[in-house]
Amino acid sequence: MIEIDVVELEKLISGLENEISDYEKNVNQINFQYKEIKNHWSGKKSNDFFKIYDDMALDQQKLLTSLRSHLNLYKYVYNNYQTIGEKISCDITQKDFNIEKINNNILNLEKIINKYNNLGDISFYNKSSFIKNEQERIRKLKETQQENLKIIKDKYNHILGIEKEVKEQAENIYIPQINNVIFKD
Repeated sequence: MIEIDVVELEKLISGLENEISDYEKNVNQINFQYKEIKNHWSGKKSNDFFKIYDDMALDQQKLLTSLRSHLNLYKYVYNNYQTIGEKISCDITQKDFNIEKINNNILNLEKIINKYNNLGDISFYNKSSFIKNEQERIRKLKETQQENLKIIKDKYNHILGIEKEVKEQAENIYIPQINNVIFKD
């Protein structure tokens, strides 16, 4: 079951954008301070510290890249689902069942229309205009069902395309492991 609340997703994206921006600012401030320290500190302990920090700086960049990838994935989901509606709930496993039910309705309506057509000349009957109106109403209902079927198929295909792309993008997102660093005397 796919359930998307586009409004909540938009809030999540906004919050994640702010968090990434704040994290990036903090990393830049730390890197600035690191460069200052590196210019004024030398010795055995400083070399160990600088080695550890350089490894951590690489981890920070990997984390930023991963966060941006997640953000881009959320934006992709938002941009594609917001064209459908604000709250989407779709059971893809029911696609064939739902389409079959609508097709059956269309076939049943077609059978009814054929029965009307096989009545022959009913112009002499006092309720012939009522029968003709009912025949027309059923014909319009069939057309509406056919239009709905096309819309539903298109929506299912759109959702399947989105989900396929989301899966592919999600599989390509690397989530780095952040290691704890312990400095020893």
